Amino acid sequence: MNFQSYSSDIISRINNSTQDLGLSLHSFQDNSGSNDQTLFSESNHVGFDANYHWIMNWNNDHQGTTVRVEFGDATTTVDPSDEPSISRSYPNTYGHPLAHFLRASAKVSDAQIITEHPPIMDGIVFCCRQSPGGHNVIWGLQSALNIHNPKSVLLGFLGGSEGLFAHKTLEITDSVLSTYKNQGGYDLLGRTKDQIKTTEQVNAALAACNNLKLEGLVIIGGVTPNTNAAQPAETFVVAKCPTKVVGVPVTSNGDLKNQFVEANVGFDTIYKVNSQLINNVCTDALSAEKYYYFIRLMGRKASHVALERTLQSHPNMSRARQIPRGILLPEGLIESIPEVYALLKEIHGLLRQGVVADKIFVQLSPWASALFEFLPPFIRRQPLLYPESDDSAQLSQIGTEKLLAYLVEAEINKRDYAYVLGHICYHILAVGLNGYMATITNLKNPVNKWKCGAAPISSMMTVKRWSPNPGATSIGKPPIHPATMDL
Repeated sequence: MNFQSYSSDIISRINNSTQDLGLSLHSFQDNSGSNDQTLFSESNHVGFDANYHWIMNWNNDHQGTTVRVEFGDATTTVDPSDEPSISRSYPNTYGHPLAHFLRASAKVSDAQIITEHPPIMDGIVFCCRQSPGGHNVIWGLQSALNIHNPKSVLLGFLGGSEGLFAHKTLEITDSVLSTYKNQGGYDLLGRTKDQIKTTEQVNAALAACNNLKLEGLVIIGGVTPNTNAAQPAETFVVAKCPTKVVGVPVTSNGDLKNQFVEANVGFDTIYKVNSQLINNVCTDALSAEKYYYFIRLMGRKASHVALERTLQSHPNMSRARQIPRGILLPEGLIESIPEVYALLKEIHGLLRQGVVADKIFVQLSPWASALFEFLPPFIRRQPLLYPESDDSAQLSQIGTEKLLAYLVEAEINKRDYAYVLGHICYHILAVGLNGYMATITNLKNPVNKWKCGAAPISSMMTVKRWSPNPGATSIGKPPIHPATMDL
């Protein structure tokens, strides 16, 4: 549904932070029935809608869709003293520019435009500890492949990196994915020791990609798997293998953060679910008053998980801060939403004129009719009840809590970070980039202001030394190091 054709005073409330309760139904608009993706009206960068199916202004002919990319400056390391070591280790993939993917109507003169999308075959592999959202990355990539050319094929490697080496594949189709969307775990493909590090392992991955004729290999994982991804990317260039390697930041540890990566898929779910479990333990301790619980948390030594759970759970506090989270809604909340209040007043006026409830819809003004149609079916009859004597709605009969739960669910679905990263993987491969990680920035902003792009994995690496002295001897090959906590 598109509200942009209605009165400007209504539309202006969408971004008005001072409106009553800071809530407007227009912020939950559904563009699924519109051919022009107005969701992107405020940004040149790629966004996505509530139905997941479009990342840009796609043409009707899926095989004629375009990918637009703008390249930025050449990347370098955070610490300039690390550059010689990293550039020696990855001479063919270091120093490449950042990539920003643009919407179809973006006015960027030097943007590279990809219009032809022949059928391709890509591979995807889980290379990390199980983390929420991994299946949605696969979903996003598979959806993008189908959008651009339905004849393209996505192969999942069964059993992680060991499955890659052994050429054990499963073709990912809509029917295969149907029961795994939005599901945790990695049970669709599984995982093993998750390592593509040694010369033997890299050569095995090279042989698999050559034999299967893969255009792209997407590696889902955290710090170590994405560090490992840089080596096949480098080796494939030297071996003149056409397969491009792409990394996706998926880790429940939340420690793959740097100047290019704002968030990791899975971390938010992990710490919130476990915070609730810790709250339950704390409540038990508070009730019994004779137990102390020592709870060991995941996250290695730089445990972002432990810090976030501490901030959420307050485990050292003896007061009743451990009350399960809940949202209390006054029944009058529905009337405090300006658009709904105006709709109710118009309905009440028609009811007082003797119009029967079944005929109300056809007599509403255009904007009120649009808003009424926007409401989910389970609540549409409730505003049609005859008003109270003071002309207020029968608030106790309107399921405000169900409406808000429905709308919040729709908004959360629009913010599927993992799914969008999967889409970005296609764009990276379509442009022909190798050794890059899919990234999304501006995540704190509304979805239409998210910026989708890619950054070279080698630019995220640092050199570990025996001492803080810049002239000290480096240890091994430069990796991506886990981000430390900054208290």
